[in-house]
Amino acid sequence: MAWHLDELTIRQYQAGSGDGPGAMSIEAHLAACEACRGVLAADRAWLDRSWSGVVQRLDPDRSGVVERCLRIAGIPDWLARLVSLSPALRSPFVVALLAVIAFAVIASNLEPTGRSFVVFLVSAPLIPVCSIAVSYASRLDTARELAAAAPFSSLRLLLIRSSVVLTLAIGILLLAWPMVPAPDRIGISTWLSPGLTLVLVTLALASRFEIGPSAAFVCSAWCLTIMTSNGALQGFQVMVVFPVLSAVAIGFIAFQRSRYSQVGFHR
Repeated sequence: MAWHLDELTIRQYQAGSGDGPGAMSIEAHLAACEACRGVLAADRAWLDRSWSGVVQRLDPDRSGVVERCLRIAGIPDWLARLVSLSPALRSPFVVALLAVIAFAVIASNLEPTGRSFVVFLVSAPLIPVCSIAVSYASRLDTARELAAAAPFSSLRLLLIRSSVVLTLAIGILLLAWPMVPAPDRIGISTWLSPGLTLVLVTLALASRFEIGPSAAFVCSAWCLTIMTSNGALQGFQVMVVFPVLSAVAIGFIAFQRSRYSQVGFHR
């Protein structure tokens, strides 16, 4: 390089007081001249701020509330991101979920005698099932490719994502329960036990069929059960039948665990 920048020019460049074309000419010279680059005073704070701004622009932190909560709970960052991308944890679905539960609560309060409680009884167990179905809807799952590349078994990822979605759905239902005018003999287990059973049966069927049809079949069977029982579940059903069905579903899921890597909704 035949010429070098003088000290005044370098100070003006660092202060940002030069014009645009002049600054471009200086930068072109600095890129080719090691001696002039060595004269520049390194402003470490400025470099850190500039680099931080570049990284933030190229890779902004778009983590949502669910992802941040999972990180606080000790979940690894990559797994928290994978779980939080579930369609059932997005704002539109959560808003729709709140609207459905609010409708069920309002409808159950329309009749002072408490007979309208059947509206909540029908809706509450179906909400977790629908949440699981939405979580694995192929057209809605933006993390489908990421899930396919997850470094552990399909069944483990299925259970992790389902657990988070169930926690959200059941948590909202538990908050709404005190506002439901249920008869004295009716407790939380009246809808919680069937809800968990329906979810497990849906996941068991999903090892053989698509998650959507499996959820639709389970929801239809539940509605038929309520219709044939005149909206009243017996204690035997709640305390014995549903736990037995849950145990059978869990055993079937464990037996068919290798099938989940072949099911379209996950892999």
